[in-house]
Amino acid sequence: MGDYKYDDHLGSAAPKAFCMKLKAAPSKNVGLSMGQDMVKGGADGVYDMKHKTELTNKEGEHKMKLTATNKDFTFSNDWSPAALNEDGMDGCVSVEAKCVPAKEDFSGNVTLAVGNVAMGPVKSWTELGFDTNKAQAHSVTWTQNLNMDEYHAAWKVVGSAKDKSLTEAYGILAAKTADYDLWFRSLCLSRTVGLGVAWNAGEGKKMAAELSYDFYGKQKGINGLPLFARWGLQWKMKDGVNFSTAMNLQ
Repeated sequence: MGDYKYDDHLGSAAPKAFCMKLKAAPSKNVGLSMGQDMVKGGADGVYDMKHKTELTNKEGEHKMKLTATNKDFTFSNDWSPAALNEDGMDGCVSVEAKCVPAKEDFSGNVTLAVGNVAMGPVKSWTELGFDTNKAQAHSVTWTQNLNMDEYHAAWKVVGSAKDKSLTEAYGILAAKTADYDLWFRSLCLSRTVGLGVAWNAGEGKKMAAELSYDFYGKQKGINGLPLFARWGLQWKMKDGVNFSTAMNLQ
């Protein structure tokens, strides 16, 4: 019915046989970092070497980053033109390209993000993204958030050019009051909706609850109906311990 989680501050990862990290700032706008790890492999006496080098550069309206590892190479550039960052707007054009030489594979992404655009009492945040890869699995993503005071209407849709169909579609209506956060969300393709509420229970405790319904009826929940309920708790104690638990009814 429920479970709990806790933060493991001691860590449980296997110790590294060798680790080296170097950071440098050759100039005001240029950064360089290098890391080398040697970790135990899958067999006794076998070790794997992991390498990562990252070079960053900020030049005018551009923020560029080149990352090289022992598996792949990634280049990204965030361009914030002045025309998209005036009158309170926040705009950026992001480009990312990645290649994996060993697999002869590559992928790329271009995203236009423009936020805090005033339309009367409503403010808009918009993202349009285009993704592609070696398999020519082109896709387009549209993310939108309309905000007025403490009310939000947001959605995200992803379309596949290869399949000529929608692969993802989500929507949400949300409101914030002095005591509660309220939302109504929809997984449009699976025709599943959820009605939820979150509140501050005091003394570092935050709770949330949601009731959801599957209109397709493919899943069976409470009393055999396509109805589900869930509840969660996050508790930040005074001694620094964080505790969280969740319960699902179905």
